Amino acid sequence: MKRWIVWSLIIGIIGMPGLSQAEEHRAGGRPGRPAQPGRPHPEAERLRQLREKDPAAFQKEMEQKRAQMKERMEQLKKTDPEKFEKMKKEMAEKRRDRLERLKKENPEEFKKQMAERREKMQQRLEELKKNNPEKYKELMAKRSAWRKRWVDEMKEKNPERYKRFLKEHPNWEKEHGEGAAEHPEPQQESGEHP
Repeated sequence: MKRWIVWSLIIGIIGMPGLSQAEEHRAGGRPGRPAQPGRPHPEAERLRQLREKDPAAFQKEMEQKRAQMKERMEQLKKTDPEKFEKMKKEMAEKRRDRLERLKKENPEEFKKQMAERREKMQQRLEELKKNNPEKYKELMAKRSAWRKRWVDEMKEKNPERYKRFLKEHPNWEKEHGEGAAEHPEPQQESGEHP
């Protein structure tokens, strides 16, 4: 989850110093991107080297960039909600594409990242449950409805996967019968995914 933010930050916030947008356009590049195709962005290259040389400094810088991006997105949400939604969709799409590519090219790394993501998500849910139980219940109700829609979609589009899912989750149909999405109730308070 953090990596898509990092690359979005690199692409979105940092431009090539010294060139105006018009000069970049004439040089054949897009604003914020190198003019030469096939070459990594200078900032991305610098961050890659920093990650190899000093992981602690890299983490610190990434946290600063994440904070800047969060502030920028919050400001954008207030000033231009349409653009905010558009950027949010683009970022989610890029993340999905990256994960699909990673799943094909490096399944072990993909599994590792997904396990880390589930662990962090679980921690956030536990913190939310302790600090704000009302919001936690609301979130769990939304999550239950989302799961129901997700499984219904899987049932229609991929029946074989749905059968495997039912084998892995034998109580699903009993717990989530018809109408579960219309009247969601918090399910699995531990925060586990079905």
